[in-house]
Amino acid sequence: ADDYDVEVVIVGAEEGWVTEAGYGSYDTKRASLNGGVDLGQAVALDVGVSWMDSDGFPTRTTDTLDRGYDSLSANVALRADVGAAEVTVRHWRTTGTSEYSDFFLAPVDQDYVTSTTAAEMRLPVGESVVEAILALVRSARPEQDEQDAVRPEREVPAFVVDDPGATTTVRAAVVGRLLPAGDGPWPRIGELLSADELIAVVGDARPIAVPRGGTVTRLLAQPGELVQAGQPLLELVDYGHPLAQVAWAGEGAPPARLAFALTPGSTRIAGGLAGAAPTADPLTRLPAYHYRLAGAAGLRPGVLLTGYLPDPDAPSGAVLVPDDAVVQWDALAWVYVERAPGRFLRVHVATTHPVPGGWLVTEGAVPGDRVVSRGAGQLLSEEFRARITVGEEVGE
Repeated sequence: ADDYDVEVVIVGAEEGWVTEAGYGSYDTKRASLNGGVDLGQAVALDVGVSWMDSDGFPTRTTDTLDRGYDSLSANVALRADVGAAEVTVRHWRTTGTSEYSDFFLAPVDQDYVTSTTAAEMRLPVGESVVEAILALVRSARPEQDEQDAVRPEREVPAFVVDDPGATTTVRAAVVGRLLPAGDGPWPRIGELLSADELIAVVGDARPIAVPRGGTVTRLLAQPGELVQAGQPLLELVDYGHPLAQVAWAGEGAPPARLAFALTPGSTRIAGGLAGAAPTADPLTRLPAYHYRLAGAAGLRPGVLLTGYLPDPDAPSGAVLVPDDAVVQWDALAWVYVERAPGRFLRVHVATTHPVPGGWLVTEGAVPGDRVVSRGAGQLLSEEFRARITVGEEVGE
């Protein structure tokens, strides 16, 4: 039944237990068992188990490979009346595998496990105590992220290169014997020198100062040597504003500004276009461009970066949904959106456009929505706990 949507369900009941089994399109099979038993006059045990397995369907319009889904969930709750209070301890766990295709239509499997354990006590209290408890619950409610529209991006490799303009050579002004300035030692490789710092004296001439701050990379003379006028003494490099190189395969000029990151999800580094590189990219042989990085002092040549370019193939007007906000149920991805204070609605989102740290979605969540980013699994547990029916009579 791959070309139409149909499901056959068989339901049965026996002394408070409800069983259900079904078969549908895409070779989807599911079964569940829900019920409960009385363990005494004031104690009851509720149990729910559900299973699903599906061959699935292609997750991208250009894909032909079916991507399946399987899950196994269990929910156990123990209820007891203790005096005037009702005490409940419950545990919920779901595990399974969700399959999808990446940007290059390669098959990807994602195993997941979600579990939660909770305890609650219900008892009659005065109005002031109720208000205090409600305030506590509101302060501990699941965290939400307000999702704004984001500009879809694609990643491009980048790396820090040597910047000839950042190198300074300190030279002797006159002929004479080289000595350290004052009682300090001669600079060492890797030492950071400040601008205008005195480092050497040649003969009776004025002490030599560093014209520009930076890190010593080469020592070209040693104290005690007889040096000539104009002879290099040392070289230092200013790593305060590194230069990054990016290969450009697009049409026209590259963007004037580009964002970079050391690792996916790390703080973005702003880069401004400095100009074309003198040589092509060594790996792709494409034209290369240099970007001056701001707020990245200390990065050395050779450090790998990730650049983020606007993605022309990504959906426009999309919002970024974090990975932690997405929960799996019935072979689909869902997020919880806060529709009113303390009220959450589970909505389906398509996970067809992954990006670092989450997914770009155009349906289900809109700019300005408050999406639960921590505690989504607990909300799913609470939602489906309410579906367990204990002791209900089922007639024909």
